[in-house]
Amino acid sequence: MLLVLQFVVACILLYATAHKLLDSSGFLQAVRAFRILNDRLVAPFGWTVIFSELGVALAHITGIWLRFALLYSICMLVCFLFAMARIYRRDEPLSCHCFGGVEKISARTLFRLLVLIFAELVLLTNPAVVSWNSAMSASPSVIKALFLLVWLYSIPELVVIGRDLKTLLRKEVML
Repeated sequence: MLLVLQFVVACILLYATAHKLLDSSGFLQAVRAFRILNDRLVAPFGWTVIFSELGVALAHITGIWLRFALLYSICMLVCFLFAMARIYRRDEPLSCHCFGGVEKISARTLFRLLVLIFAELVLLTNPAVVSWNSAMSASPSVIKALFLLVWLYSIPELVVIGRDLKTLLRKEVML
């Protein structure tokens, strides 16, 4: 059953990667529309996301460095969740461009991310999945590096949330 879950997650990630590769300019425009990154960082970040998803999918299929890929995937998906929750909260009509460019960010998008995070956590916490291939164990340094990655991914989001809060507080004081 867990191997099926692992394969399903791999297929979802490969499907998302294929759509991003087929319409890379649309995906980069979607990243730019989030207004989290400086324009110079949009292309490097977008391509990093595409190849990260591909690498995680391949790790799910082959089992090579699976534990690292699971940790990385969870961090990446949590960052996506924060960014999309901000867009959803603002009720902006943007597409996440996860599987093409037509679906707008909605509660369904957030739910799908939560399900993927949960699936990755199930795989990560099950010794049967991660122990058969110990090529990359989750040492404390790897875990610290992944937490640093999440923190670095979330800095732009935290800045935007801070601006939103400041604007909201100004509006409240003026009322």
